[in-house]
Amino acid sequence: MAEETRILGFGRDILEPIGPRAPRGRIFWKVIRAKSEMLTQGERTWIKERAWVPEHVVPLMETISGGEAHLRGGFLLFHGPGWVIFVGYPLAPAQERGDLCQMILDVESSFRPYRMWFVGEEIPSILEKRCSERGSDRHFRLDLEGIGQSWEPAGRLGRSISKVRENLRVEVGGGFAPAHRELMADFFGRAHLPPRVKRLYEEVEDYLSSSTTGILLSAWHDKMGLASFSVLETWPERFSVYLLGCTSRERWASHSSDLLMAEMIRLSAKMGKEFMHLGLGVNQGIRRFKEKWGGYPWIPYEECGWRRRGSAMERLGWALWGKF
Repeated sequence: MAEETRILGFGRDILEPIGPRAPRGRIFWKVIRAKSEMLTQGERTWIKERAWVPEHVVPLMETISGGEAHLRGGFLLFHGPGWVIFVGYPLAPAQERGDLCQMILDVESSFRPYRMWFVGEEIPSILEKRCSERGSDRHFRLDLEGIGQSWEPAGRLGRSISKVRENLRVEVGGGFAPAHRELMADFFGRAHLPPRVKRLYEEVEDYLSSSTTGILLSAWHDKMGLASFSVLETWPERFSVYLLGCTSRERWASHSSDLLMAEMIRLSAKMGKEFMHLGLGVNQGIRRFKEKWGGYPWIPYEECGWRRRGSAMERLGWALWGKF
């Protein structure tokens, strides 16, 4: 079920070069990146240990957005050419972090982006009248306490998985094959995905090829080929992330996504994860799938996007980048 999850795909919509002046923009962006405050290895480890939402998964967010991660006052942000994503889910306790509203203003002042996004549990008061794009949802969580290597889902769900296991084998790891691309292309032809979600699918092959923590799981039928695939992200210390999934619409693939979910749950528990992030609710069908597995709506997800007018010189610079 490729609609089973949703994760942020900010940045790419304004990152790709447009027009003949784009190469100059890319060179300029490399200069900006070289001078900005990149994360140290120690900071990456600190974030990895304290991460509690998918937006804190630095390698994933950097790859999907195309930006670079920064720490400001106990908050994480991602910066690209002319844009910033501010992650309002704090990494530091209240007594150790800065004021959220002041942090947003400081980031806007120092990076001076054309476009800026905020994601967090609630929209800060200073942004209420500035948002031109809004979104609301909830993160879904699945607790892994008590799940061992021999765990099997109970009841009707367990019986369905036992039956489908007779015809399918699960491959953990490996890279994208032509069959994965064909399955994804077929899904694109019959599903209406939001641009950011589709972009995530389009980027996942490159992400897996460079990631040491993203895991591809595939369900194969000996005669019919690929039935389903899913991607699990395991970078955070405490949890894993069900990143995405894609399933054939053929009858023989029935419950293949459930088979992979069971495998991801066992794998996450084996790695010592406390819980799995199942992504956002998105719609009723996706919520039902997550709730079927014991997932429950956890923390709110609020999204806000806005544009800065900028000075005349800034607007000239943006035009020279060929981005806007």
